[in-house]
Parts: sequence; C-alpha cells; structure tokens
Amino acid sequence: MHTNPIDANRDEALTERGLPELAYIDNSWDKSKGAAPVIAVKRGESGFHPIFTRLSADELNQQAGVTPAQREAMHIGSMMGWHVPGANPATHERLAV
Repeated sequence: MHTNPIDANRDEALTERGLPELAYIDNSWDKSKGAAPVIAVKRGESGFHPIFTRLSADELNQQAGVTPAQREAMHIGSMMGWHVPGANPATHERLAV
C-alpha cells in the first residue's frame, strides 16, 4: 500500500501502460563471484533485486505472464527512469515488427 499519493498515482499510470508488478531479467552477463543468475525489477522502482533460482528469467516471466515487451520496458524503466519511451511496452512491440 502506498502512503504517498504521488507514488500511488505513478503506480496506477505505470499499470495502465501495461507494466506488470514484477519482471525477471537474465543476469548471465555478470561473471562476478556469487552473482545471482536472475534479477527482478519492480514496477516504479530503480535498480533490481537478485534472485537465486534454478529457473531461468524466461521461465519465471512465462509463469508470471510477462511478455518480452513488458520485460524490456521494465528493465529500461528500472535503469533509465519510468518516464522514458523505452519504459513503455508499446515501444518494444512496435520495434519487434
């Protein structure tokens, strides 16, 4: 539950844009010792959360009903900000054509 009405409004806007609450990203590029194989990004939040699992990011996203376009939008939003065009799944759907 959001205590700040601005946060609640932003979350509602991001939900209306088609962003899921959570998406999983493959982290195999990180070769540092102890790196999580998957990272999770939360809608509206910067950064990521390490996930230690035997399932792949694709498997987790499939179970959660997250599309590739949503995954990419969540990844970009968590790094670049939720206001950029890349944080919108529609952008990635157009690019996939």
